Parts: sequence; C-alpha cells; structure tokens
Amino acid sequence: MEITLPARLCEPGVEFSHPKTKEAPATAAFVSAVCIPLFAALAVAKAFAYGQWMWASLRFPVKWAIVSFHDLLVVIVWAAVGFALIYPIRKRPRLAKTIRRAYLVGSIGLVLYGIANIWVYSALRMPLTYSLLMMAGDTADMRSSVTHYVTFPAIAAVLCGPLAYLGAVSLLLRRAWLGRRWVQGVLLLVLCVYGPVGAYGYSHWYAGGPEDGLAQSPHWALLRSCVERWRGEGASALRDVGPRTYRDEFKTAAGRPAGRSVAPRNSPIKNVIVVVLESTSTQFLSVYGSKYPTTPSLVAEEENSLIFHNYYSNAGYTTHAMMPLVLSLYPGTGWKVYPVTSPHLSGTSVAEVFRNRGSRTAFMTPAYLEFNNMRRFFDNRGFDVVAGGEDFEKLGMGVQVTSWGLDDPPMFRRMIDWIDQEPGRPFYLLAWTQQTHHPYTPATYQHATQFANDQPGERGQMLNNYLNAIHVADEQLGRLFAALRKRNLADETLVIITGDHGEAFGFPHPWMFHGTALYQESVNVPCIFWNPKLFGKGSHRSETVGAHVDLNPTILDLLGQPLPVNWQGTSLFDPDRPQRCFFSCNTGNLLDGLREENWKFIYNVTLAREELYDLASDPTEQKNLASQQPARSKIYRERLAAWAHFEREHLGGLSGGEK
Repeated sequence: MEITLPARLCEPGVEFSHPKTKEAPATAAFVSAVCIPLFAALAVAKAFAYGQWMWASLRFPVKWAIVSFHDLLVVIVWAAVGFALIYPIRKRPRLAKTIRRAYLVGSIGLVLYGIANIWVYSALRMPLTYSLLMMAGDTADMRSSVTHYVTFPAIAAVLCGPLAYLGAVSLLLRRAWLGRRWVQGVLLLVLCVYGPVGAYGYSHWYAGGPEDGLAQSPHWALLRSCVERWRGEGASALRDVGPRTYRDEFKTAAGRPAGRSVAPRNSPIKNVIVVVLESTSTQFLSVYGSKYPTTPSLVAEEENSLIFHNYYSNAGYTTHAMMPLVLSLYPGTGWKVYPVTSPHLSGTSVAEVFRNRGSRTAFMTPAYLEFNNMRRFFDNRGFDVVAGGEDFEKLGMGVQVTSWGLDDPPMFRRMIDWIDQEPGRPFYLLAWTQQTHHPYTPATYQHATQFANDQPGERGQMLNNYLNAIHVADEQLGRLFAALRKRNLADETLVIITGDHGEAFGFPHPWMFHGTALYQESVNVPCIFWNPKLFGKGSHRSETVGAHVDLNPTILDLLGQPLPVNWQGTSLFDPDRPQRCFFSCNTGNLLDGLREENWKFIYNVTLAREELYDLASDPTEQKNLASQQPARSKIYRERLAAWAHFEREHLGGLSGGEK
C-alpha cells in the first residue's frame, strides 16, 4: 500500500499558528502530534487483540493500561528519538522537512506492525519474534497457515489504520491543541496515572503469565529477540550449574558407564518402523484417555502394545525434534536451531546403525522437505530413501492439502510398497505424518466426524479438523498393522508411535499451537511400542519418565545392540536411569524445563520466572508451587543450567565438525 504524505504535515512551522512559538516547543509539538496518535493506535490494536471488550466494566481501563504499558514505553522512546533527530536541524528547513517525513513514515510503519500483531497474537498468544520468523522458513511454505488469518477485517484494518492515524496527526497539528497548557496538563496527569497503573499491574499480575505475550510491545519483542539472536545464546539467568554430577547426566555413551537392561527379548526383532505424528500430544488421543474417540485402532491394539505415559518431546518444534529422533542428541537450549544452521551436524544416525547391520533404511513424509531446507539434514545420514511431499508428487501420489504438504494416506501406502520391494530383508523405516499440522485441512475425499461439539466457534472448528486429522492417521496405523500381519511380519517388526511435539488449543492453558510453551499439552507426547509377540496378552503401561533422546537407545536395547559412542540418550528399560527428562522451546520467550518423577519445572530464561507443579495432584498444571518449594526450585534451576551449559559446549563442538 502506498501512502502519499501531505507535504504540509512535515513543514517546519506547521505546529502552531502563533508566529512567536519557540523552536523547542514547536519541535516537541510536532513529535507529540505524531506520537500521541501512535500510542492510541497501538493501544486500540491491543484492545482488539485482547478480544474481550468490557466497556461496562471498571476492570477494562486497568487491563488496557496493563497490556499497553510496554507500548507506552516504546512510544516514549520513539518520541525521544524524534526530538533528538529534529531539534538539532531545526534551522535547516529542507533537511528538517526530510527528517520529519522519514520520522512520520517510520511512525506509520510502527502502526502497521502493531495492527499486524493483532492476528499474530490471536494465533500464537505472543508477539512475533526472530525465532518465529526463522522457524517459518520460506513464506511459500507457510502461506496456508498465514492466509487462514487474512480476512476482510484484517485487510480493512491494515488499509484504514494508517489513514486514520495520518488524519489524527494532521488534526492535532492544524488545531494547535498541544500548545495549550491545559491540554498539556491533562496529558501529563493521564501519563502519571496510566504509567504507574500499567507498570504495577504488569509486574504483579501479567509478567510470566498466560497474558504476558499480549502485554509485551510487539516492536520491542522483535527487537529484543534479534539482539538475543545476534548475541548467540541470549542472556541467561541460569548461571549456577550446581554440582559437577549434574552435567554428567548429559554425557554421551562413551563418557558414562554402560547401563543395565530389563528389556523383553522374547521375540527376534528384525524390522523397526517409527511413525512420528506431527503436532500430536497425548491430550487428544483416546488411547491415552482423551474424551475424543480419535484413536480406535490404537485402542484396539492396546493388548499388543507397551504405552509410556510420561514421555516428552525435548523441544516444542519439528525442526528441533529431528535431532533427538535421528541422532539421539539433545537439540540445544538456546536460540539456535541446529538442524537449520548446521544441517550436517556431526553425529551417528539411527539409520546408519541399521544400515551397518545390513538393513534397508528409509525416511518418508508427505510434508515438503524444502521447508527450512530439511532435506539437507537427512543428507548422508544413512537413509537409502529420503522421500518428501515433492517426491510423492513426482510419483503421482497424494493430494496437496496445504502449503506444508500432502495428505497422509499415500505415505502409508508407499511404506507398504517399499516393504514389499525386498521381502525377507530387514528394514528400518522412519515415517513422519503431516496433516495434523496447522491449519489441519482435510483432503476433499476425507469425510469429517464431529468430535468437538463442546468447543464452539472458529476455534472449535479448527480443533475438529485437527481431531479428524488424528483419526486419519489412526486409520492408517490400523492398516499398517493389518499389512504386517498379512505378510507374517508382525512378530518380527517393532512399530513405535510418537509425536514430534504437542499442539495446544487454548485449554487448560491459553496458548495456541506449538513452540511457545512447555505445558503438558505442548510437550507430553505419545510413545507406544507395538509388537504382538513382545507385548501381547494384556495391556502394558509404563510410568517411566523419558524423552525423544531416549528412543533410539531403547530400540537398540530391545535388539540387544550396543549404543553408538556419541549418543546421549538412555534406554527406557534401564532400571538405573534417572526418572528425569529435559525440554526447551525458543520461539517466544526462551523456556527450559524438566520432569522429575511427579514434579514438573519450567523456567522462563527471558523473564527469570519459574513454575513448579506436582503432576500427581495437579495434572493440568494450575497451581504454581515454586514459591512454596524454594529448595526444590533451586535444584531444578541448577540442573537446567547444567544442561544449558553442557549443550552449548557440546553442540558447539559438533557443529564445528560437520561431516
């Protein structure tokens, strides 16, 4: 959109009609005329993002002051910048006019960005950050998720907002109201009340809470995240790493004693299939007790399965999850995304282990692998076949459902075809679904079931599409089990179902989607081992605490094979393993967390705030016990610090030695 600025708005003497106006007040009046409507625009945008218009309530002005407090600070800084730029050149009319124009254009940009973040916050419950932009990859990849929010009101706001802002600036300049002392007194009074109320309310009620993202200035959040990325790992309050033994927990297999095993080995496993369900936590799987009947196939196979309840993704984003699932390495705890910045990071993949044993190996996904150049990560990792959505399209398989990729069923058909190519030869197959990724669009041939009757409105429809996508994946898993039985491969094939990370829909916490929080719905993912011979005759469930980094060591334990020396994970069948795991996310605030037995600890590194929950008595993480358990919280902070420091050094060495 091109906006032509009225020339008179930027004339050096336009502020007042009084010829004796002093130069400093004149400059201040221009800056004020630009910045007061700017703050009004940002505050109104926050009110729309809040989505709860409570004009009749006395609470609304207070909440409005809180959520726009940081915007007020940004505008004050912007006003100081304007005065510092314009006042020194006040006696050079031509240059002053140019600077004023540039300053006004910059202000329009701030207005546009504030308006755009209405929909960013509505979707993510947080402002846009550098990490989010980097995670997004190519705009062509994410267009399906973005266009979902490109509506007529959004377009109208982007078009009309700057025009309304310019009109307000022009009105203030022409009317010369800002030169009147009573107006200045009123503004000062409002500022003296508004500022302290906002500061107190944010620090006491909003900071670190579910609405902290709304209260942040989107402009400052983006700038701060860029600075933190430039600094490398970002500022960290996790400095006390505790005893040296805390770091020993993250050593590779070469640096620690060999563990014990109680793994069942009553069936000679020859083949392994790992199915990673995109954006899937345990929250919406009926096999884990969800009220939504999304996984009847997995429920039917429960007697042939070992189901882990306390299993976690080490990170809240797909690209991060590739490291522990493929290399059995932690994905790091800072701002870096190693599979993107160092796709050929040194390490031994699970595919290399199986290929060295004489097995065929493959990686398949209906997602487009050009996103974030993910295909590069799988280069030279021991996979005989690497097939993404682009490859399925070349074969004439699949229907594009979003810009992220194709429908899931053709991938499962291709998996079975690939198994049939060399009957009798062992294989390892890693498959990664796609349809459960936002915006969860079904293929035209897929008929929806109404699951989410209890969730009204657009969010309810979105959730229903998501639940149907889970149901589609469950149907395909049922067909995979049937295909293995038909080929007499069931007893010698281990099938593992997990999720790369969770997906949130606003309950029990107000977060949406993934990568921005570490609550259960975001990181507690399924882990189901299926084999009728190993786990038949009864339901098998485990409370062992583990995570993605432990998956491949557990597979090799079941096969009776030693671990590669550079793997960090530990078998879930090791009775001496600590009942503890670690996880992190960095697309908003930098968050680190751990699960130890029934305790769950989350530390907001950006804000230096902590949360502690007893999941035995509080499974939905509603009662923060950090202030009541200072000693336990201190220990957990030290463990997270030890993890962060170890990983920074360890991954720094591996990324420097890419293969």
